[in-house]
Amino acid sequence: MNDPVFSAELASLADVFVQDNFDTCHREHASFVGIPKFLPSYAGFLVEKEVRELTKALAPSRPSLAIIGGAKFETKQPVLTKLLIAYDTVFVGGAVGNDFLAVAGHPVGKSLVSGAPSASLKTLLENDRLIIPIDVVVSDGKKKRITGLDDVQENEAILDNGPETVSLLQNFIMKAKTVLWNGPIGNYEYGYVEGTEEIARAIAGSKAYSVVGGGDTVAAIESLGLNDRFSFISTGGGAMLEFLAKGTLPGIRALG
Repeated sequence: MNDPVFSAELASLADVFVQDNFDTCHREHASFVGIPKFLPSYAGFLVEKEVRELTKALAPSRPSLAIIGGAKFETKQPVLTKLLIAYDTVFVGGAVGNDFLAVAGHPVGKSLVSGAPSASLKTLLENDRLIIPIDVVVSDGKKKRITGLDDVQENEAILDNGPETVSLLQNFIMKAKTVLWNGPIGNYEYGYVEGTEEIARAIAGSKAYSVVGGGDTVAAIESLGLNDRFSFISTGGGAMLEFLAKGTLPGIRALG
């Protein structure tokens, strides 16, 4: 992926390299980290803005709230660890939230879980700043219903957060001065959009400085026509999370 010969061939086609594609800066590919070894290289305006805004998000005004959804716990663990230091409250929902529900002893039925190490989940769950759903929307493939955490049946899957959870988050949002959001809190791709859209409306209607990112998160905001109601919309999903966790990215470090 980062072959020096290929990098040199690419670099031979130009005199200067400008990196202005933030959402791929977390990948160590020749076209991102190889070319800068052979050419004068600079960050473009978009990358500069991403770095500025996400760096600002790591020092939030308080009270502060971070909402992390989606799947793949392994990509979320580093940023959760970092956010639990920087933010007053960190909510975990979506499929990654199912991991925490399971390790907390709640039945999750056929819900998507990542199989993350229980020890890692328990360590994060012991942090008083981390909160998880208090009710959920489930489906057995034929009908859906809202239920408490301990009433999920073996033939059901958790597909969204319930109204009590949404109300809880709305209260945090209304009090927050900073809200960071990455990842839907329901199975957005398969039509379970209500919880995510309610959160989008709440943030858009708040006075908080809001930073959001992630494909489905941004899709929800765009579908509601709320883009201009958010302080900053990142072009990165995974890149945003990795930057928040590490404070930089391979494609940015390569610029020198």
